[in-house]
Amino acid sequence: MSFPDNFPVNRKAKDSVFTDLFSDPEYVLALYRCLYPEDTTAAVADIQNLTVRNSLVDTIYNDLAFSVGNRLIALVEAQSTWSNNIVLREFLYLGPVVQRFLASRGISVHRNKLIELPRIDLYVLYTGEQGSYPPSLTMTQRHFHNDPCGVEVTVHVLRDGQPGDIIYQYVGFTRVFNEQTRLHKDNKALAIQETIRVCRDRNLLAEYMKTREVELMDLLDSQFDYELAIANWREEEREQGIERGVERQSIDTAKKMLARGYDYDEIVELTGLSLERVRELASSERGE
Repeated sequence: MSFPDNFPVNRKAKDSVFTDLFSDPEYVLALYRCLYPEDTTAAVADIQNLTVRNSLVDTIYNDLAFSVGNRLIALVEAQSTWSNNIVLREFLYLGPVVQRFLASRGISVHRNKLIELPRIDLYVLYTGEQGSYPPSLTMTQRHFHNDPCGVEVTVHVLRDGQPGDIIYQYVGFTRVFNEQTRLHKDNKALAIQETIRVCRDRNLLAEYMKTREVELMDLLDSQFDYELAIANWREEEREQGIERGVERQSIDTAKKMLARGYDYDEIVELTGLSLERVRELASSERGE
């Protein structure tokens, strides 16, 4: 899905609840424990932030990268829109993250001694409600038609988490917000108030909301306009798609009628096409 050049994409990190939430190492640790429950010894002090800000600003994505011990994790949040190029996007995102990891340790890629890399795991957190996606996607599958090549990247797909964990809570929050945005699209303040109320009632990011309510209000205020713009744009695209489909059907009908010798006026009346358009079709069919 492509967006027009003037589309109001959310370009400021402060405008993202995802970014604000996971700027707190405690929540990053909670996320890590969701992904690797077998590691029971990891602590906040073990987390190194490697996020490369604004690397994906031309999309509606949030990103997070961090390391814990000998493991490097890069996670991209696909909000309500899925990209068929998510594996490629993560592949391109990984380069700057690894560079940042090496720089933080004073390691140059030009050294002769073998560089020991951490284990690298890539994830996409899809918070949209539509579509069914496999647990993981690979570069070979998505971009090379299962023909093995010199590059292989695997991206694990996260959807809902487990009841109560931070993934479950965050995805639940996004869906409540989207629901309230639709219900109260003409009343931003009410949509925000209801989002916070419902989330608290369902224990979705309740502690985060309690400690950062002022910041959250500002974030949702900005995000409301963004989500509404997305919804309006999609509706326009849907309507344009319907119009294009109707026009395509009219053109096909006109061509059949021309082949059977119908008068131009009859074709105009039955298809709704203009007389000029019918004449253009006739000339095209004759190869003129």
